[in-house]
Amino acid sequence: MRIPFLSKRYDDDQLDQCVMTSLESDGLVDTTRLAINSKDGIVTIQGRARNTFEKKRVGSIAQQGLEASGLRFRQIVDNVSIE
Repeated sequence: MRIPFLSKRYDDDQLDQCVMTSLESDGLVDTTRLAINSKDGIVTIQGRARNTFEKKRVGSIAQQGLEASGLRFRQIVDNVSIE
């Protein structure tokens, strides 16, 4: 019998969906310029932000969304550049 909360497995599809949903619901971030990709619990956010505020907000909203969801993840990698 496997105990879910002790499992080292990550649901990468759910992590991707959670981050994107959190960013889309924020309303201040242009998600059309972002891509989310998770592998083994490491969530990578790539794309372009319009300014420093938006770049910082992307990381903050992603972190808050994942923590609120209760999903297990290892790390968020912010590869968002400012245009």
